[in-house]
Amino acid sequence: MTVAGPPANSMNPVAVSAEVSSGRKHFHGTLNMVTSTTAAQKTDFHRILSEWPVSIERKGILLTSFGEAVPFIDFMLGGNLVLVDRGVPDTSDARRVIVAIDTIVGIKITTPIEMARFTTMGFQANMRR
Repeated sequence: MTVAGPPANSMNPVAVSAEVSSGRKHFHGTLNMVTSTTAAQKTDFHRILSEWPVSIERKGILLTSFGEAVPFIDFMLGGNLVLVDRGVPDTSDARRVIVAIDTIVGIKITTPIEMARFTTMGFQANMRR
């Protein structure tokens, strides 16, 4: 499989050419895909991080578009960047990591808390139960 185009964290499509054989079925073609967070997701992640309630521990795991899971015990915001404190060093001895908000694709909350407390982050309960 070959990949051509802009970097994976770009908002532009990436052309992927693949040739796959499986038994008698063959595929050869080009697939265009966007490999970054959208502007709306970027805004949502910035809002969630900037309005993180004091009642919820600032602890979790950032998931990035680079396929990394970055655990954190605290964080600070600076424009389009988030500085996370890992608590313990990673394999390259880094305790703190600066990540661009637009590379965040998910946030895992590792503190066990009830769902209702997430309303302070702007989430709403599903009333169709």
